[in-house]
Amino acid sequence: MSTRLSYVAPTTVTADATTTVWIRATNTRDEPVTVTEIVLLVPHGTGPGQLTDDRAAEVQCDVRGDLTPADPRVLADRKVLRLAYGSETGCPLAPDGYVDLGFRIHVNADAGPQVTIAVSERTAGVPAADGSLVLPLVPTGVAIGGLRAEAATVRAGTDPVHLLWNASTDTAAFDYTLTYTTPAGTATVHPAGTDTVWPPDDTLRLTRDTLFRLTAAVTPRKGPRTTVDMGTFVHVSQPDLATSGLLTADREVELLQHRRNHAGYVPGYSSWSADGQQGIVDTTLQAVTDGLLLVTGTLTRDAPADTVLPITVTLRPTGQRIEVSITGDRTDDVLLPVRAGQSVGLHAEPTADVAYKVVLHWSPFGTGALLPP
Repeated sequence: MSTRLSYVAPTTVTADATTTVWIRATNTRDEPVTVTEIVLLVPHGTGPGQLTDDRAAEVQCDVRGDLTPADPRVLADRKVLRLAYGSETGCPLAPDGYVDLGFRIHVNADAGPQVTIAVSERTAGVPAADGSLVLPLVPTGVAIGGLRAEAATVRAGTDPVHLLWNASTDTAAFDYTLTYTTPAGTATVHPAGTDTVWPPDDTLRLTRDTLFRLTAAVTPRKGPRTTVDMGTFVHVSQPDLATSGLLTADREVELLQHRRNHAGYVPGYSSWSADGQQGIVDTTLQAVTDGLLLVTGTLTRDAPADTVLPITVTLRPTGQRIEVSITGDRTDDVLLPVRAGQSVGLHAEPTADVAYKVVLHWSPFGTGALLPP
């Protein structure tokens, strides 16, 4: 029986280095899953395929979620390091909910281009299940990752798009393949091995939301080649319409709306707030998971005709700023992607002393509310 949760390793782990390895276990099903125990069996010893030779007492376990790590154990007969994370009462995970499992070790220098970690999972109501995940490794002296767009939100056909990533090495060469979708199909380009920005000019302008995937082949002077995959997303405001295979249905579907994942109106900024806001709104909200934030502003109908309501949304720490100006009884909004760990600064200040509404609707990709830090 396959595991009920999906397990994803970090993008890369560096060989011959002491680091904390994080494994994310996500409930990708349409129903809640209650986890009682997750066991990671990490290859232990020396030589290719063995991740670490640390003694059990040297391994430090950590967790982000409602599981508790047990003391690590080395099973010498099986050549594995047993890392268990459990809960006596069970850890409920809503659809798209996740828990992060961490362990700090010294990675062997000759572990190889990748290591397979076995997973044993116990969840309520079903028999135990086994699975595995692949942990990619890069050689000593190689650092690569952090693919991101310079601006996460752009205007359709207007703002140029630039992708950035981190890459440094004195001991290996990089070969890149970048793919992304266009109205004409999938585009494939090959940035130079020394690039950390693409494109080098302002020619890339998008007309709809686009997912980018960058594959880096890392070839060291000695040892096997390693492949690293990275991805990022760019949101386009007021995109061109693209339709394909349209269907009708007799029921309504809410995108990104999952049970108990904290999607919905941000407290204090709902659409049914009768009185609305008065004066200056100046607040900061914190995201614990990736998501989309819809900001809507409206002036009351009795506001003077020349009243202007400027709304400024600032994403930190990037400093990206989006401004919307509302006049008369017009309603305007902006949709922007927010990454986990980012804070959202909101400032609204009308030019006249009138009531107005700022409505915030949060659609998380994972599980987590948008709340004051």
